[in-house]
Amino acid sequence: MIGDRFSYGPLELIGMNRRRFLYVTGMMGAIAGCSGQGADPGTTNTPESANLSVDDLSVAQSTVDAGESVRVSVDVANEGEESGERTVRLLVDGEEVGSRDIEVESGQSTTIEFTVNAERPKTYTVSVGELETSFEAVATDVGGVIDSDTTWTTNDGPYTVVETVQVAEAATLTIEPGVTVWADEDLGQDSMFLMHGKIIARGTSADRITIDGGDNRPTIFDADGSPPDAFLHAEYCLFRNADSFWMRGYGGFNLRHSELRDVGSSYIWYPYQGGRNGDKYLRSEINIEYNKFINSGGFSIGHDNVVTVNIRYNVFSGWRRANKGGLINNWASYDGSETIVEYNSFLEMTDEVVLKLPAGYDDAAMSASYNYWGTTDMDTIEDMIYDENDDIESAGEIPFTPILEEPHSDTPTV
Repeated sequence: MIGDRFSYGPLELIGMNRRRFLYVTGMMGAIAGCSGQGADPGTTNTPESANLSVDDLSVAQSTVDAGESVRVSVDVANEGEESGERTVRLLVDGEEVGSRDIEVESGQSTTIEFTVNAERPKTYTVSVGELETSFEAVATDVGGVIDSDTTWTTNDGPYTVVETVQVAEAATLTIEPGVTVWADEDLGQDSMFLMHGKIIARGTSADRITIDGGDNRPTIFDADGSPPDAFLHAEYCLFRNADSFWMRGYGGFNLRHSELRDVGSSYIWYPYQGGRNGDKYLRSEINIEYNKFINSGGFSIGHDNVVTVNIRYNVFSGWRRANKGGLINNWASYDGSETIVEYNSFLEMTDEVVLKLPAGYDDAAMSASYNYWGTTDMDTIEDMIYDENDDIESAGEIPFTPILEEPHSDTPTV
């Protein structure tokens, strides 16, 4: 057998000539299917070799919602006189995303289908060999001030944040289960949301909300200058590709049953400060519970009054430094306020500082009992904690015993 191999643009075609006793001189002769030039004129001509070509590259839909998939098809025909085998490769925006190995009989054709996921709003260019076509993934543009109660739905979504969404005081933005929100490329590093009101992003275990910062990695929620009753309730959400999940104050949040993937550290700045009504406070807790932090940062925390920041039942896999150091740090715990870190799993971080009381902050404090550290070696765990045992200008010690010898059963796994 004689093997033929040649390139057809980004599509590489690989074939096999099945004739016996045919000697072909030169690659171009093989591709063209030379028919025994120089043979005895009295003999029967050898049949032409396989000659496969691609044609009619098409997409099932020219426009789809971002997050959906598109069916791409291409025809492959064999105009030669022998069966041939080929590999057909599909490229999207110049990168190979799929391939098919096929065999086509002489004189026959076949249609190959691929599925392309349109992950974000943009124009996608698809190609096979020198053939090229495109389709567009679209979303509803949002941005500017929301000054009355508003709901984002799957029917109207997905959504692209083209400028910072500003939720005004006394307004509530509700994001329904299954909604996807993207940051537009032109948003740059401006925050996706500026919170002076409330955001309720409550998905379900089967239908999460997705908020994606894209390549520019903006802050997702910014509470700069917010009143103390500004509040985010996020549950069963996926947050990804962002510089931080939360920045500044004076609002607060609950984050539960969610996943943060490739998100930088967050900065919690005096939540609910000024929110006292007589002897009572509007809110007194930030709860960060039952979440997965994958290649994501933790939290840098300062609080006062009676506020408690609970960081419980989370798994952290992949360390990113928080502002002022460590994965989680506290730099202010005035007036009996607390940062409580417990029942978490810290995975593959034995060479990093996980918890920290930074030097020079006299009122910093944190408690950290009942965590799983990825090790039971006490010397190693002590090295994962930075407090007055490492620097006399740190405010005190971080109590961390007893420890868990394995992850808590209520803590998620990765």
